Amino acid sequence: MCLLQAVKGDEPGPFLIAEDANIAMILCCEIITTGIMVFFTVVMVGDKTYDQATGPLAIGLTVFEGIIAG
Repeated sequence: MCLLQAVKGDEPGPFLIAEDANIAMILCCEIITTGIMVFFTVVMVGDKTYDQATGPLAIGLTVFEGIIAG
C-alpha cells in the first residue's frame, strides 16, 4: 500500500481503520497470521534437516508482515 501511495504521489502512512470496523476480528486475524508465520519460521530454523529454499522467504515474510501490521 505504501508503494502504491508513493506512486500516486501521496505521503505514505499508516493504514486507516474504519470507525465501524470489528476490532476483535482484526486482532484475531493478526494473531493467526503472525502465529502461523512465526511458527513456520521457528520450525524451519530449528530443524537441522530442513534445506528448502523457502527458509529465507519465510523469515523475510515474517519480518515484512510485522512491519505492515505495525
